[in-house]
Amino acid sequence: METIALWIIAIGLIVGVIALLQLIDLTKRTEQVLSIQIKGLADTHIMGFEALTLSLERVEKRVKTLEDEVL
Repeated sequence: METIALWIIAIGLIVGVIALLQLIDLTKRTEQVLSIQIKGLADTHIMGFEALTLSLERVEKRVKTLEDEVL
C-alpha cells in the first residue's frame, strides 16, 4: 500500500514539474512575442511622429507664404 502511494506521489510530482516547465516555456515565448510587438509599435509611433512633423513643417511654410503675400 505504501509503495502505491509513493508511486502516485512520484508521478504527481513528475506531472507537476512537466507542467511547470511548459508554463515557463510558454511565458518565455509570450515575452518574445510581446517584445516584437512593442518594437513594431515603437516603429509605427516614430513613423507617425515623423509624418506629423513633416506636415507641421509644410503648414508653417504655407503660413509664412500667406503672411508674405498679405504683408
